[in-house]
Parts: sequence; structure tokens; C-alpha cells
Amino acid sequence: MNLFRRVVRKAKQLAINLLECHQDLRHGTHVAPRIVEGVRLQTIITPVPERTLSRIACQAAQLSDRYLAHQYDLLGSGWMDLMCPANDSAARYGSSELPRWARSYADSLWEMISPTYRHLDWHQDYKSGYRWSGRTWFKDIQFGRIKGVDIKAPWELSRMQHFAQFAVAYAACIHDKPVKGAAYQREFQDQILDFIASNPPRFGPNWACTMDVAIRIANWLIAFDLFSGHGSKFDPQFVSTLKQSAYAHGLHIIGNLESHDGLKANHYLANIAGLVFVAAYLEGTAELDNWLAFAVSELISEVGKQFQTDGSNFEASTSYHRLAAELVVYSTALILGLPEDRQSKLKNHPLLRDNHGTGTNGIFPRWYVERLEAIAHFTAWTAAPDGNDLQIGDNDNGRFFKFHPALRQEEDSLVENFLDHGHLISAIEALFEPGTETHAWLDGEIVASLTQGRRLEQGALGISAIRLADRSHHPPEHISLLANMERREFPDFGLYVYRSAYLYLAFRCGSIGQLGRGGHAHNDMLSIELSIAGKPILVDSGSYTYTAAPDKRNYFRSTWQHNTLALRSYEQNTWTKGIRGLFALENSAQAQLITFDDDEVAGYHQGFGPNHERKIELAHNFIRGTDTLPLPVEKTISFHLAPGLIPDREDDGIKLVVDSMTIVFSSSTGEWNVVDSEYSPSYGILLSNKCITLTSASDAIEWTIRLERQ
Repeated sequence: MNLFRRVVRKAKQLAINLLECHQDLRHGTHVAPRIVEGVRLQTIITPVPERTLSRIACQAAQLSDRYLAHQYDLLGSGWMDLMCPANDSAARYGSSELPRWARSYADSLWEMISPTYRHLDWHQDYKSGYRWSGRTWFKDIQFGRIKGVDIKAPWELSRMQHFAQFAVAYAACIHDKPVKGAAYQREFQDQILDFIASNPPRFGPNWACTMDVAIRIANWLIAFDLFSGHGSKFDPQFVSTLKQSAYAHGLHIIGNLESHDGLKANHYLANIAGLVFVAAYLEGTAELDNWLAFAVSELISEVGKQFQTDGSNFEASTSYHRLAAELVVYSTALILGLPEDRQSKLKNHPLLRDNHGTGTNGIFPRWYVERLEAIAHFTAWTAAPDGNDLQIGDNDNGRFFKFHPALRQEEDSLVENFLDHGHLISAIEALFEPGTETHAWLDGEIVASLTQGRRLEQGALGISAIRLADRSHHPPEHISLLANMERREFPDFGLYVYRSAYLYLAFRCGSIGQLGRGGHAHNDMLSIELSIAGKPILVDSGSYTYTAAPDKRNYFRSTWQHNTLALRSYEQNTWTKGIRGLFALENSAQAQLITFDDDEVAGYHQGFGPNHERKIELAHNFIRGTDTLPLPVEKTISFHLAPGLIPDREDDGIKLVVDSMTIVFSSSTGEWNVVDSEYSPSYGILLSNKCITLTSASDAIEWTIRLERQ
């Protein structure tokens, strides 16, 4: 009966899709100017303080100059030139790829573009060279079927998160370098016009994922606001076109909210955040007021569902925690700063009338505010001493905005560090203390500006403790891993952290996320990550890629790629074959904590049949682990080292020299080896590293990591 119902449901959906596609092809999908005649496009952001701009002006200019030349580094591509080939009519490159009804409108937009502008190919996977057609209806776009082809490539470019850098660079140079500032503004305008012309609503790959639609329009609107806040003036025809497209984005979002098999996750949250931005920046109709009320109501609801009481996100991924938290923080700031008349409408709307909000604007419940504080605490505690976040679960480099990306110089190139989540803490701080003299990150300044000086009232956890959490290490004169020890548990996520002057150790034991579906979780139960004296020693291997390379996708989320015990041909949680299996795990492990106290943490999982139990004991100069699994088979315990660490074989184990420390891995049983492995610090990036392995058939395997001075 269930199969019959699924077949009937699918047949109905196919019929609906055919009808909708026919209507779109026949009538077109552009929003007519008359639809938005009474709609106003708001500006909110005040100028960023000079002291903040001066700190990041050079970085913003370096990035923006790259983008002016249409060079981008996206999803591990390295800096690539993404300009289309020159031809006799460069501005119309790709015109034939549009539906017939869209071409005349596209021509009118291309006429507005600067003569020197070179068209970007918005439909191409710039790494493989594969292109999707702009004539294909959005629900007919297919991906994940050709090896090496990644639809995330055009999606990432079309999020246009580089627009924030244009706006920041403009703000930093408009007074002393007006010609350069004008170039940033012109490129911002040209790219939007080019995109609208090349991507009519509901056609082509860039309308296939509502999440990316939502992130894109939020970036357009906030960048436009940031430009305007620093005195930029735009052509009225462009502003009208932007307004029409923003409305079209809102229509698409509200009509294509992403809920898969009843599960609402980060995609749905992004849909809601995008709708908040559209409905807050556009004003003037009852429809927009209803969109805003719906989005605020759903935002509050989803924070309660997707963020757990310990502050962690329910996806079982620290990187998706960062993305989802950004969506919530910026949406909250925008709602908090709405004009009083719009806030009054919200509070009296049927969807929010019984909300019992507290604080400055009476919209957000007390539990919601406390959940934001908990999110900040989780983010702070998952930051290792080197400033990088623990890489637990999937990492696809997902961001909402990039006002102040964490960059490092490598030779003659800037490389983004996606594991630094410090901007998120700064942004949350600004919700509670918008008047801080200077925020550590530009994100804090932007959030403070969006709130219009309003603040949330701090709850039980508070925010000041976050700033006091010092990431640096202060080694005592004599080695002691237990010196000034703190510990914190996040039981909803399944993470247990020790932090001392010399030690940072995280123990993973708990949920696979998404209410047991494990879409972004890895087989990392009982795995550890370890830093000593501020240096990363044992790391999670990362994610690397998704649908473009299914074998690599499964390799990086496998038990073998984590610092735990593995068996040949077994996984803690299995997955099904095919593209659907790439984002789901069978919840076999059912991991449970046994104990977590000042010097011992232990847990078990059931993924191998008999329980695999791991106990970690902490002492002043060593860590002792015991892995117990009553199966008469060979078992391998892996210790994946941070890139650059080179271990040496010794008679009784493995020696690792790190700065002035010697770290010795030893065991009374089993065989030690060093093997080559792979590490991915961000999506699309592969680095070589070493993995120490301990192999034994014993039911109980004891091992020690001892710290010595050289």
C-alpha cells in the first residue's frame, strides 16, 4: 500500500511539473514592472567606521581587483579566469541558450551593461568545463550523474558572495580613489544585470536549488545597501530592475521551499533567511508583509528545531553549524532593526500574535535568545587553539555572507581559511552588544548596523564569557596536560571537550544528526581530535567533495578516515548505493556516552554488532586509550596526523617531534605502522598527510600517547 501511494504521489507531482513547465514556457517568468510599482527598496546599513575599514581595506581591494578581472577561487579551484571567450558580441554570449520569450528582455538588460564588461558563464562547472543549458526548466536540471562534474560550481559563483568585497572596497577607497571605487560599483551593477539577463526565473541551473536562490538575493540586497550606505548612487533603471528581480526571487522561494521527505534542514533555513531579506528590504504591499510574517514565524520555529539546547546544530556537522548560525544571526539582526511600524505589523500578525516575545522588540521568545547564546558557546568551544574549528561531519565551505573572510597569504596568492569561525562569535556578540567600540570582525559591525542600535537582553549563559575564552596556550614551566583544565559537554551533538593550558581534546560520541538520517554526518563515533601546546596533532580528515566523485565522498566519511577503531569491510553506519545514499547513513551505531569527568571520558557504539567501547584517560604527561571489541578479527586504530607532521618508527612504537616536544605513541600489543593518507581542509582541496595505525586481533587494545620534552 505504501509503495502504491508513493507511485501515485510521484505521478501527480510529474503531472503538476509538466503543467507548470508548459505555463512558464508559454507565458514567461519575468516580473512585470507594474507588479512592483508600489514597492519600495529600503536602505538600512550605516557607514562602516573608518577604523574598521582601515584594517581590512587592503584585503578587500586585493580580492575585488581579482574579481574585477573575473578571477575566482571557488570550491578548491584555485584562482581561475572565468571570462567567456571573446566574440563579436561578447555581451550577448549565451543568448541562444535562453528560452525564446526571454531574449528580448535579455537584450534590453545587456544594453545597460558597460561596453567594456566581459560576460561570465553562469551555467558552467568551471572545473570540468561541463555546461547546463539556460533553456532547461529548473526542475528538469540533472546533476550527480556524470563523474567529475559538480553543479555546486555554478551555484557557488552565482551566490555572488564576492559582492560584499566590492562594497567594502568601494567604502574604503571612494574618497581618495574615486575612479577605483566607481569601477567596483560598476562591476557590481554589470554582474547583476548580466545574471538577470542570462538566468530568467525558473530556468537554468541557478534556479534549481532554492537555497542558492535565497543566498544570492540576500547578497545582492545587503551589498546594494552597503554601497548605498557609503554614498553610492545607482541609475533608477537599474534600481527598478533589481527590485523586480528581488521580487521574482521571493516568489521563487515561497513557491519552492525545500523540505525533503518531511525533513527541514539547512536548505529550508536558508530559504527562510532569504525570504526575510527580500520581505524586509522590499516594502509596500500586503503580500510582502505576509511573506515577512511567515518568514519570521518559521525562523523562530526552525531555530527551535534545528538548534539543540546545547547550542549545536542538528546536522552533526560543525561547518553546517556555522552556516545555519549565520543564517539565523543575520536574519535576527535585520528583524531586530526593522522600523517600528513594520515591527508593530509583525507583532499583530496572526502568525506571530501569540508568540509571547520578550526583549527590545517583543518578537523573539526568551528561549530563542538563550539559544543564540548557546550557539556562540558551542562555536567557541569547538575552536582549537590554532583558531581553526573542529572539522566534524561535512564541510562544503558554505557561508551566508563573506564580509570579512579569513585569508592567509600563500606565495603570491590569497587563500581562504574556511575553518576559522571567529566571525560568527563576533556577529552574535553584536546582537547583544551592538554599541561595542570596535568589533573584532566586520561581521560584528554589519550586524550592529542592521539592528539599528537595538539589542537582545542577555540570558543565563551570557556573551562576555565567550570573549574571555582564550584560544592561545600558556604552557606551564613543567609539562602538565591537566593544568588549568576545563571541560564542556554538548550531549545533543555528541561532543565532549577538554581544554587546558597544554591540551585540547575532543571526543565524538552521539547522534548522527538530522533526526537519525545522517545526511551530513560521518562515521566518526568515538573518534578524537587532539592539540598539544597549541599545535594540532590528530585531525579529522574532512570531506573533500560530494556528487562529483562518489567514491571519494564515501572514502572521506568512512570509519577508516577517522581517529577511531575500524574493521575491514565494515562501517559504523552503512549507506545505500547511488546519489541518494551520498547524503544518508543507516543509524546503526547508536553511540552512547558512558562517563565524562575531569580525567576520563568513555563511550560505546553498536555499529559492528558487539559493542565497541573506548575509554580515554588523561594524566599529566600522557593520554591512555583502551579500545574493547569482542570479535576474533583484525582491528585497526587510526591516528590521522595534521599535515606536515612526519612520524618516525621506533622499536616500541612511533615517535613524533613537534617543535620542542616529543610525542610517543606506544602499545603493549599490536603492530604500529605509518601510512600515507589524505586530508581536506575545505571543499575541493586535497592535501597529503600521514596516518599512524595500530593493528591487533586482541579484544582489548590499550595504547598511549606520551608527551616528553626534547
